Amino acid sequence: MKRFLSFIAIMGISLAAVAVDRPNVILIFADDLGPGMLGCYGQKLVKTPHIDRLATEQRC
Repeated sequence: MKRFLSFIAIMGISLAAVAVDRPNVILIFADDLGPGMLGCYGQKLVKTPHIDRLATEQRC
C-alpha cells in the first residue's frame, strides 16, 4: 500500500509541473466499489448523486 501511495504522490507532483494548456486529471480511488454499486449503472438502494453527475458529464 505504501508503494501505491508513493506512486500517487509522485504522479501528483509530476502533474503539477505540467504546462497549463493540458487538461486536468482527477483520480478517484474507491475501495470495494463495483459498477453495480453506482446509480449510473442502475443501483436504486444507495444514492450516488455526485458520481452520477460525473458520469453524465463523461462516460459511465
